[in-house]
Amino acid sequence: MASTLVHLLILFVGFGQLWSFSPPYTPFNTVQGRHKSQLGADSSAGEESGIISVSIQKRFPDATPEQARDAWMDYHWKKGGGLPIYIVSSDESPKERTILPTLMKEQLLDDQVEENQEDQSCVEISYKVTDAGPLFPGIIPDTHSANVTFEYTNQATVLNWDVSFETTKFYTLYEAVTQWTVGTAATTVQECLTLPRRLNVKTVIDGDIDPFLARKECLEFVWASGGGLPLIPPIPFGDILEEGGGSARRNLLRIPPLITESIVDTATTEKQTSFEYRLN
Repeated sequence: MASTLVHLLILFVGFGQLWSFSPPYTPFNTVQGRHKSQLGADSSAGEESGIISVSIQKRFPDATPEQARDAWMDYHWKKGGGLPIYIVSSDESPKERTILPTLMKEQLLDDQVEENQEDQSCVEISYKVTDAGPLFPGIIPDTHSANVTFEYTNQATVLNWDVSFETTKFYTLYEAVTQWTVGTAATTVQECLTLPRRLNVKTVIDGDIDPFLARKECLEFVWASGGGLPLIPPIPFGDILEEGGGSARRNLLRIPPLITESIVDTATTEKQTSFEYRLN
């Protein structure tokens, strides 16, 4: 059962890589990660128990510890780190977040993200899972701890991301999922600190087509309706874009993989129209 569940979860999480433009990662990729586990694991009638401990290390040659920490907070904590999840939080409680669709709840520990260390060559973040949610039975409450350090050494900032928790069942499954998700999130933080990757595609539309009309059709068909891809049509929300003929809205939720995109700008000149969007 555990083997089947891990393949299903990895397939679900891995599908999101098609949308976040990240290369595929496996739960056992140790090229840039260290994996510590098998501490007290016990298998009995398929109910594996024990303490799971996973460590991931990444190197950021072009970032200071503060820049790496800020990227982790902004890209991973607030936006999900490239995983097919949706983060719910509030301005009133910025240290707490709920992860959808798993309903897992996490909390930053007090004063761990403040710049109060005398030695700014090392910055630290700590957080914990306060509620594992209904999809992860067996995780023992109050046993989860996670520590993320950003230390400047050998002309680069090194991230060390350590996660530990105890479970009464599904040891192998939870170990693989934790290794995969933390490893992928660390890699996407590493990527967001590098130069952005760009994709340029050019298509020639035959005939004398008004650029304003071409943009309208693009917003209606590609943006608002999914462009004919074999996926569930996106869910629009937000204000209506007049440039899209009334059917396109500024924001989209794509299912899968539970990511949101937003139109941030439109422009019109005598011979050209355009629109700009971003992945939130």
